[in-house]
Amino acid sequence: MKKVTLLLALSLLLVSCAKEMSREEQLAINNKNISAANKIYSGFSKEDIANAVTKTLELIDPSDSKFAHYENKIIMIRRYFFTLLFNTVIGSDCWVVTFEKLNDQDVSVSLSVSIAQAAGMVPVGNTTASTNPDKTSVPSECESRLFFKRVDYFLGIEKKWISCKEAKKFMQDNNYYSDNPSSPFPLLCGDNYFGIEAKDPQ
Repeated sequence: MKKVTLLLALSLLLVSCAKEMSREEQLAINNKNISAANKIYSGFSKEDIANAVTKTLELIDPSDSKFAHYENKIIMIRRYFFTLLFNTVIGSDCWVVTFEKLNDQDVSVSLSVSIAQAAGMVPVGNTTASTNPDKTSVPSECESRLFFKRVDYFLGIEKKWISCKEAKKFMQDNNYYSDNPSSPFPLLCGDNYFGIEAKDPQ
């Protein structure tokens, strides 16, 4: 696990003021996010897709990620910590990718991520942590779109890898939704948060 600097950690606290969205606007965004987190692949075996998903997830943060492989599911857990003033924040991202074979040709793939964090005082010998309730959801539309573009790359569908440096332009060119347009890819690229060291394929 990597230690993020105080400056980067403090940037997590900067939340821009925004007008509260209506129910209709929230539902529209939720539908976009859910749609983007699900994709059907035709002409590829479940194992081919699972291998491509694994390669995509491995590059998010190679040194801090652990995998669990199941018949119809891949789970990746990435742990991190950072120090904020006198508190140490310990957290984890849990990626869950599920597969469902629809027929001889089609495989449905679904993506979700749960985020857990605990905070405690640094000076005490054994930190007493209070854990927030886990937040389980699909990523924002732009992050899911980038995730599947990268899976497509390893399947040979896409010829060009979209790096984290190119990802923001990818979002803007396609008008994909992000919860935070100034930092649209926290889970895949880190955007300097949580000690992610995203890699590109060799």
